[in-house]
Amino acid sequence: MAERHDTAPRGLHRFLDEPDRQHWLSVAQSTELVERWVPGRQGSGYLKLDLLEALAESALDADRSFVQDQLASARAGHCVDSSNGWDAYLLRYGDGAYVPDHRDPTTEFSHLRLNALLQEASGGTGVLYLNGEAFELACGDAVLFRPDVIPHRVSRVEGERLVLSVGCVFTP
Repeated sequence: MAERHDTAPRGLHRFLDEPDRQHWLSVAQSTELVERWVPGRQGSGYLKLDLLEALAESALDADRSFVQDQLASARAGHCVDSSNGWDAYLLRYGDGAYVPDHRDPTTEFSHLRLNALLQEASGGTGVLYLNGEAFELACGDAVLFRPDVIPHRVSRVEGERLVLSVGCVFTP
């Protein structure tokens, strides 16, 4: 597997096809997962659902093969050895949620993250900014970036925005 160490964000047009995007939206709306949504660490109104934990605790049994296949594809898209650790979340930004400008610090490893847009917010809100510049994504598109190096934020959301986020740490 080729190692990817540069810091330039890379857009992945149509990372998810429409049937897969719709399936993720169905997973996000599942009544079995309602209690698993917890506040994000930025404390700015967004919620996250830990997909690896939900898989391990059999909360995704109805969608297990779909989720496992999709996460394997997302991990392969990172183009690095993620054996040092990885995570996978659904992120829900409700009305008024945002993420302030920040970096995600790591210790001895580097950090790579793939975010795929499942549902756009209303009226051009909920925009991802990388290095202070808007990074436009259409539904199904993804971005691969280094959150430990690149300052990033999401502008205030009107309506609801949903994102599949898969990250890994790797040895630089």
